[in-house]
Amino acid sequence: MNKEDIVLRRLGENDAVARFDCGDEDLNDFIFEDALLYFKVRLATTYVLEDKNTKDTIGYFSLAHDRISLTDFPSNSAYNRFRKQFFA
Repeated sequence: MNKEDIVLRRLGENDAVARFDCGDEDLNDFIFEDALLYFKVRLATTYVLEDKNTKDTIGYFSLAHDRISLTDFPSNSAYNRFRKQFFA
C-alpha cells in the first residue's frame, strides 16, 4: 500500500467505521462503541486512517479535549500553523 492510498478522516457525529480489527478487543470496542459518544459529549475527537480503495480502517487515534495553549508554542504564528494544519 502506498501513502497515496491512505486517507486521514475525522470521525463526525454521524460517521461510522466499516471494518477494523487490531487484535485488541478494548481498542476495537472503542472505535466501534465509544468514539462517537466521546465526540458527541466533547471528550475526544477520533481520526481514522482508511484505505482509499477498500474504505477499510487501518488505524486510528483519538485526541482528548483538554487544552492547547499559546504558551505551548514558540510564537503565535507557530500556533496558527498547528491549528490550521490539524483543526481546520
